[in-house]
Amino acid sequence: YDGAPPNGTRWGIVSVGKVDTPNIHYQLTYGQVGGVTAIRADRLRQNVAHDYTVYTVTLTADIWYHLALTYDGTDLKLIVDGTEQATAAVSGNGGANSTNDHFVLGALEDSGTVTYATSNLGPFEIDDARVWSIARSAATINSEKSQELAGNEAGLVAYYKLNNNANDAT
Repeated sequence: YDGAPPNGTRWGIVSVGKVDTPNIHYQLTYGQVGGVTAIRADRLRQNVAHDYTVYTVTLTADIWYHLALTYDGTDLKLIVDGTEQATAAVSGNGGANSTNDHFVLGALEDSGTVTYATSNLGPFEIDDARVWSIARSAATINSEKSQELAGNEAGLVAYYKLNNNANDAT
């Protein structure tokens, strides 16, 4: 992406979660709210205040970034380029699972539901997307962030290579 988004704008990068009870969603966004530009990792629970952590940064144009959100049942972590940048202690049910009901790239999950605000589509490119049923460490994420996976790794629930061919999804 080229520079900071306009003030008041949050662009969705990825959203994954369940549409039934307990209706928990995890999402990564990039935006500028209150004059602060940041990447934000959210854990949203319907009808409950959501948890989030923020890494204040303005992304540089024409640079690829690797972004990851992990949740281990206790902590929500935002990992940027293989380094943990922000953590939030999180309580309540809704850990990682292997039966997510939705997965959306490039849109912002809106108001704790599975409707997406098309006005919040970000002007950026996504190289690949991976969903795991386990919380991976920053060290493991860093060691594999630039590698194409086989697609059968333990704990890998979904893998979208986005290479524009028939082998894009696992």
